[in-house]
Amino acid sequence: MMFNNDFDEIFWNKLDKDQELYWNNAANEIFKNNKNEIKMNELICTNPKNYKLTLDKKYTVVIDEGETVMIVNDSNKTVRYYKDLFEEVEEEVIPEPEPVVVRTEQDLIDSITSDGLNTTYVDFNNQIVVISNHLQCLNNENSFSCGIKNIINIGDQIGEIYETIADTIEEAQEDLELLTKAVIKHHFKNYIKVKAAANFNGGIYLMSCNINGDGLDEEVVDILNEISDFNTEPELNPNSNNEIILWGFYKSNLDY
Repeated sequence: MMFNNDFDEIFWNKLDKDQELYWNNAANEIFKNNKNEIKMNELICTNPKNYKLTLDKKYTVVIDEGETVMIVNDSNKTVRYYKDLFEEVEEEVIPEPEPVVVRTEQDLIDSITSDGLNTTYVDFNNQIVVISNHLQCLNNENSFSCGIKNIINIGDQIGEIYETIADTIEEAQEDLELLTKAVIKHHFKNYIKVKAAANFNGGIYLMSCNINGDGLDEEVVDILNEISDFNTEPELNPNSNNEIILWGFYKSNLDY
């Protein structure tokens, strides 16, 4: 049969029930056979006219015939309509989530800054951690050399550093030994460097502390041995019966 006008509901209403059932069954069979092989497109109705369609409603295309499409209308019938009654449904563009930047221990080390008084680094949550200064620089009370200066309050400064880093270590659930060593190195050397440029200009900066009892532990001793320019072997101080070590820093090596 030839048709000279739109295949619309007027046409379908004239079909007998057997023919209507045939087309519905055929469309459903096509849909069933292809739903796992092809992506069914959607159209949104922009001109329902007097058909069983709803303005701005989305309809799934059962068969795309080029200028016409077969869809299931509001009466739950598979009907052929011209495409100009619809528009393509714009795909929703879901922006890709920004990648989560996971900071590493090396990132924390690279973020360390020190002005000679306070030392800072940026932790795993991008928060700035501030370590206060406890060190003091003294002119050598002995008159044998004006080029030697003394650094005191080593134990208090080490305690401040470990206490401040403790929260970062707890979050990381690891020791962060490299961060601890880097903070100690930056803080001590930058403090001496600032003092050397002020009123404590010298050639060698010495510091000493006991390494037993309530003194520095083995880990700290190893760090100070590594960052200093020289150190003595442990020696018993007969005045306190504590073992002590002397560490020295050359001014010429403060720029590390």
